[in-house]
Amino acid sequence: MKTEDWVKLFGSYLHNGVYPAGTVRSNSVIIKAALARGLEVSRIDVKNVNSKAGFLKKVADGLEFPDYFGMNWDALADCLGQTCGTTAGGRVIILTGFGGFAVRCPGESRLAEKIFTRAAGSCKEENSRFYIILGA
Repeated sequence: MKTEDWVKLFGSYLHNGVYPAGTVRSNSVIIKAALARGLEVSRIDVKNVNSKAGFLKKVADGLEFPDYFGMNWDALADCLGQTCGTTAGGRVIILTGFGGFAVRCPGESRLAEKIFTRAAGSCKEENSRFYIILGA
């Protein structure tokens, strides 16, 4: 997608969801579009992650979850749900290297995607923009 396509996507909470980065060569296109829409951007590199624990640690650190984060899938769902509305314009989370994580940990990656999708839906109910971009 081109910058203008991302800008359009990020324009409404009705488009909340999980999206593949596609053929974007650089995350700068996505970041530029998100910033143009007033969204907070978090980039989390999971390309060398090969376990659930490693993935949860990267996400918790990248999103600055509280110290009481339980390092489990339920805690991830809870903390993501609490991020709705905490940023003025909304949030874009870019997970670089997710494709590699999915190859190494297929079950874990599918579960993570389901949790991300639910979080995006919860934010939509609160009229808060929330997007997860899964990079190869």
